[in-house]
Amino acid sequence: MAKSADKLTLEKVTGASIPVGSLKTKDSCGVGEFLDLIPFADFCKKCDLELIQILPVNDTGTESSPYSALSAFALNPIYISLKNLPEVSENKEILDEISKLQKKHEKEKRFSYRNIRNEKFAILKKIYESAYESIIKDKKLSEWEKSNEWVKAYSIFMQKKMKYMEASWKEWPEQGHPTKEQIDKIWDDKKSAKENKFFSWMQMRLDEQFKKASAY
Repeated sequence: MAKSADKLTLEKVTGASIPVGSLKTKDSCGVGEFLDLIPFADFCKKCDLELIQILPVNDTGTESSPYSALSAFALNPIYISLKNLPEVSENKEILDEISKLQKKHEKEKRFSYRNIRNEKFAILKKIYESAYESIIKDKKLSEWEKSNEWVKAYSIFMQKKMKYMEASWKEWPEQGHPTKEQIDKIWDDKKSAKENKFFSWMQMRLDEQFKKASAY
């Protein structure tokens, strides 16, 4: 039973509302990232701010507007910290590439959403390709997928979207409304496994970094 209005107690707190992309630090790759919420939390504590409210962080594809979300669940890859991915800790070639990307954008006062998204995607694919065998052998990914069934439809949708040059699904030559059975069939096709799991791996790592910042 709902409490009556006269019995409700409201607690006032002071906080900050901020887009994650604006939290760029020296560790970022051109744009604020989920892990940049950690030093921001330290700053807020010093200022006696008790709450951090962030603007939407859903995957919006090539569009920067939070109202253009492609998924209610998928996080935006632009907010991933590349150098903090476990797959790159001993990969000097990839670490050098990440460092070059950081230096390229470190002095920019504004960030180019599409350029940085494309650059990060390119490096993410290299990381995934180089570590694919170990990623697949690790049960962590399959366990995460079981807990996040939505990633199957998201992954298949994203593959088609990239196949058709990021065009709206309304412009695809093959649209349709696949059933759960059809999605499961594509997902379970061994020939498509590597392509499918790129997106689920990426979303798992995003989820980990977001949760780490949130817990902190």
